[in-house]
Amino acid sequence: MFPKVKHILFWLLCILCVSFVVVLNTQSTEIIDRFYKEGRFDILNHLSAVQGDQPLDYYLGKIEDVCLGPVTNFTCHIFFALFGLLYLRAASAKFFCFSVFIFLVISKFHVLFYPPYGDAVGGPFAEALWLSQHHFDYVGLYHQTGYQFGGPKVYMFSIYPTYLALLLSWIPQTVAFFVINHLIVYFITAVVVTLIRSLTLKIFDPATALLSSMVVLTLPLFQSQTEAINMEMPCLFFSMLSLYDLSNRKMGRASLWAIAAVLVKGHGLVMCATVAAVTALLFCFDPKVKGNGKMLLPGMAVVIVGVFMVFSKFLIKDQHASAGMIHLFAGWPSLKGMFLPYLYLASVVVFAGSIWKEQGGRFKDSVKALFTPYFIQTVVMIAAGMWFALFLNFIAVSPRYKLELAPFLVLSLIFAVMKLSMMRRLAPLLLFISVGISSLASYGLLERPLKANYHVLLERSLEYRNDLKLNRRLARLLEEKYKGYTIGAPFIVAQMLAFPELGYVQSPLDVVVYGMPITYGNIKKFDGLKKMDIMKTIWVGMSADFFSNGDFTYPINRYDKVIENLMFGDNKVVLFMGGVAIEQKRYIIQQLEKKARQAI
Repeated sequence: MFPKVKHILFWLLCILCVSFVVVLNTQSTEIIDRFYKEGRFDILNHLSAVQGDQPLDYYLGKIEDVCLGPVTNFTCHIFFALFGLLYLRAASAKFFCFSVFIFLVISKFHVLFYPPYGDAVGGPFAEALWLSQHHFDYVGLYHQTGYQFGGPKVYMFSIYPTYLALLLSWIPQTVAFFVINHLIVYFITAVVVTLIRSLTLKIFDPATALLSSMVVLTLPLFQSQTEAINMEMPCLFFSMLSLYDLSNRKMGRASLWAIAAVLVKGHGLVMCATVAAVTALLFCFDPKVKGNGKMLLPGMAVVIVGVFMVFSKFLIKDQHASAGMIHLFAGWPSLKGMFLPYLYLASVVVFAGSIWKEQGGRFKDSVKALFTPYFIQTVVMIAAGMWFALFLNFIAVSPRYKLELAPFLVLSLIFAVMKLSMMRRLAPLLLFISVGISSLASYGLLERPLKANYHVLLERSLEYRNDLKLNRRLARLLEEKYKGYTIGAPFIVAQMLAFPELGYVQSPLDVVVYGMPITYGNIKKFDGLKKMDIMKTIWVGMSADFFSNGDFTYPINRYDKVIENLMFGDNKVVLFMGGVAIEQKRYIIQQLEKKARQAI
């Protein structure tokens, strides 16, 4: 009788909480608006965790970041974790994958209609749009300028822009294109989570394995990239397939998946290096295949492809290679400031130390243990280590790039903690608490505050949502109110306004880009105010670009006229006329470039 009551209570509680979340999300705007009109700033400031009265749009966005979003996310993930513990412990991999996919569709249904955001606009989508508009002319693409010079040749040797270009050609309806893309990402996310559960089921009991996969699912970065139409999740998808086959000693398939990962994005080098390292270790130490030359073939294949992909970055002189961002130990200044390397080292030390202790301090037996009972853990920890090895030589470590590390590092930490007997008994409880904390932190609760509108860092969590909403509101305002004007905008925003395929505008606006050149589409480069009709030009200033040095302020100074302010939470956009500061910066850069040429 008790199990039946337990299930009834779960579903009753689930219905109550889901109803609460639905009402909260559908009525929140009206409630906040009512509080604002009634002057209840004490309540609004408490809900948004700020001091001092703010505009209504600030409260609408900030309360979503601080209160509404985390509560909704916490409720959804806690109940899915409980659902999993009740109904999915013994589920097949296919049914578990299907359950995760359905959960993502339901809990992130509104995200199905989200357009691409941030660097996806100026990166893979720029190349994909060019390819679809030029009949997949790869020779022509090779001769285009690169990203750093405003060209569409961003990746060249990645298969992901081609995938996007094919979908753009096959699905011309913008909303349908977004829905299908997001559904594909939800599916591959579900596969990644399922593979994590399948791996950990070989080591832990069903409850611990299930909750381990749930912890990864609730990571703020993992949630953010689940919602993104970008390269990171597809790259992780192939990496996890490679890791899974590698842990099952299917070396040929593991190498093929690793090659697929690196063909999506360069971060796939992590799995190429992992496959190469594991095959070399098996060749040297595993008694079953020691000295078998065939074992080295998969490792050699991934090394060849990996070397080619690194060479290709220098061949096309992409934005990283041309800026000198790739060289030995270039990433050390970034890595040493993070806690992640130290967390990884602590996990390795605890795990290796426990094995050493189990084997009575005998080195040979300890090494042998890595290839028999602890082979899966060894492979995962090598994969995490290879991420650090790769980014030790790469100067830019933006949040998105850590997605490739996230499941490997989380599993490494769990493997280490589970070697401690006291923690092993508490594992399900600790993992369940971790699911709750991680889901509550989905809007950056545990992170340092960010500069507003800075899309590169906002993608670390669901904080990016407010900026995306503001971008959509900006595009709608410009299209409806300023359609007859020329719009001056930064690089990413300019493309949102110029390409209807990106989903921000219905038809292309007359756009001039400032702060960076551009060579594709109908976007014009800013060549000075003398060539523009100042009275028919509206400039877009993003708060992330605001800069002040003495009397010089950018992109707006005292000679410019502010037309409108848009705000959503901490994110702010200013529409203004004049462009004086933008012209000043252009002139300064022009003079500096002239002096540099003369010096040569």
